[in-house]
Amino acid sequence: MKAVRLAALGAALVLGVSTVSTAQPPARTPGATAVARPGKRIARTLFRDVNLSATQRDQLRVIQKKYAEQRKTLVQSLRAQSGSANAKPDSATRARIHTEVRALMDKQVAEMRAVLTSDQQRKFDANFASVRGRAKAHHGKHAKRSA
Repeated sequence: MKAVRLAALGAALVLGVSTVSTAQPPARTPGATAVARPGKRIARTLFRDVNLSATQRDQLRVIQKKYAEQRKTLVQSLRAQSGSANAKPDSATRARIHTEVRALMDKQVAEMRAVLTSDQQRKFDANFASVRGRAKAHHGKHAKRSA
């Protein structure tokens, strides 16, 4: 009888520990890779098969950082002009933010292309067209429907 109780207790402990362990998310180790952010995935797609040199990579990182800071500053200033920085901007402000951020992105793409060789530019342009096409298809699919 004692053996049956011990076996039942052991089974309960094993099942209890396994259910707790499956309920807990796995611990992240410092060296573990995180899920790529959308911007990183797009950058990876834009430069697929482009074969950049170390110098080109460094130049592109500087360009990316410069424009990321400009975009952040621009969006913050436009939101501040529209009233509250925490409130959701109205449609006119959103359109202005979109237009100005798009202009910055176009400048960034032109500056990035200038770093590339002509062969690399052809591959980059093909990748860029693919990303743009998928973005248009995505926005068309998820556009708000007016009733």
